Amino acid sequence: MIDLTITQALQKLKSRAISATELTRAYLNRMEKFGKKLNCYITQTPDRALADAAAADARYADGTAGALDGIPIGMKDLFATRGIRTTAASRMLENFVPEYESTVSQKLIDAGTVLLGKTNLDEFAMGTFSKTSFFGAPVNPWQLYFKSAMRASNRRFISGDIFTSANSLITPTRNFLPSPTIGCNSPLNTKPFSALVESFGS
Repeated sequence: MIDLTITQALQKLKSRAISATELTRAYLNRMEKFGKKLNCYITQTPDRALADAAAADARYADGTAGALDGIPIGMKDLFATRGIRTTAASRMLENFVPEYESTVSQKLIDAGTVLLGKTNLDEFAMGTFSKTSFFGAPVNPWQLYFKSAMRASNRRFISGDIFTSANSLITPTRNFLPSPTIGCNSPLNTKPFSALVESFGS
């Protein structure tokens, strides 16, 4: 199931060929197998993911499913998530647990996505290469024994690869437009621009 595009996954979810719980467990299994080695998640949220998936399945059953219901995502650890550690990959915020939800993450919640965890990035998203995260640099999944040499926003491409999530968020730093990922593939990454999406909580 992890090789499905979001469109394909939604089609199967809507037709009940697969359940959101099954899809989520497939990604959680992948995270368990590769997560530590790739270091692409700062915080994993398997219990939250399964709860989100169960809720999505219930909405599919009663015909109230949202636009992205049941799609597992990795949330860049720059966006505040209520009750879930949000670090911005920094020592300063190592144990920060916000009591509020960012606009971006709330919109994804409203659409029915499943939160797998918070993804790694350069500290405060202010870096050029994968070197400044307090939690260590993520690793390119296609070169497991080499540190990735990608811009800060492209850290999400690692978790967005078929290894660990169906979709991930990226953000521009100083209006930086990310170049294509170097050395790995991603089915989809979403970049919210401040002119289009309120930046509260990020």
